[in-house]
Amino acid sequence: TTIDFVGFDEHIEAEFSNLFEKVFGESDAPPFWKFHGRKSPSEIKKIFNQVHCLVMASSSENAPCVISEALCSNIPVVSSQVGGISQMIDSENGILFELKKDVDGAYNNISNISALSESLMLVHAKIANNKYRDIRENAVKVYGAETISSRLYQLYLSL
Repeated sequence: TTIDFVGFDEHIEAEFSNLFEKVFGESDAPPFWKFHGRKSPSEIKKIFNQVHCLVMASSSENAPCVISEALCSNIPVVSSQVGGISQMIDSENGILFELKKDVDGAYNNISNISALSESLMLVHAKIANNKYRDIRENAVKVYGAETISSRLYQLYLSL
């Protein structure tokens, strides 16, 4: 199993690789993570066709489009509980974890990677036991093109 990261630049890739090595230790085996860098929407769609879940570990977000895109692609989401994400993810379509800060207010990256790791194990178990059903069906009702265009049309009519 590999965790594929998309969207990071080289500096962040190196930082996360170092953190992962601290948390998971160094070994002779190749790492279980892979960084892809920034990708175009068509490349992201290809990646979506190959993955088992989306991870959105962010310290601040509103309602990122990538989450609705993943859900509409029937992909469960593991995410930090920030901003509007907590209104998008529930036990039926993913798992939320809380980001931890140190006493000085800085994010404790080792604790957060551990929380992410625990969340990934939980989502893996739910996927293996076929616990995620109807992710796409439920997401399309909220985020699908027809739903969004209808809402926008109604908004314009109300002006």
